[in-house]
Amino acid sequence: MFEIVGRILTINKISEKVSQVIIKKQIRGKQTPIAFATFGYCKVKMEALNLNINDKVQIKFSIKSNYFKNKFYTDVSLEDIKRYEPKPKFNPQPNTKPEHELFYEGDDEVGDGGIGNTFIIDEESGEILL
Repeated sequence: MFEIVGRILTINKISEKVSQVIIKKQIRGKQTPIAFATFGYCKVKMEALNLNINDKVQIKFSIKSNYFKNKFYTDVSLEDIKRYEPKPKFNPQPNTKPEHELFYEGDDEVGDGGIGNTFIIDEESGEILL
């Protein structure tokens, strides 16, 4: 049994009994998708975890090859899945004020606020008046 950690790219429902979990893993600097077939107990466990896209998961899996009509077919079957960490929440950068006084939008307590907030726009012509 092998183990891998990656983020969920998508979950495809193949049928009532079988699903496919596709994770993305960074290998040699490139994002690589890896698909796992899941059924039975693992499918029920996966649905109970209520996994979302971009959740980081730890997956234990097995590899099995079958010989059929003069060809080998390889299945990567999911054996166990755990949520490693939830998907990252969107966290925009906090608003930072520029250091130059031209762009400073100061408070009344701090000072006059520079010329960045003292201009007037003429509505008819669109001209900026200082």
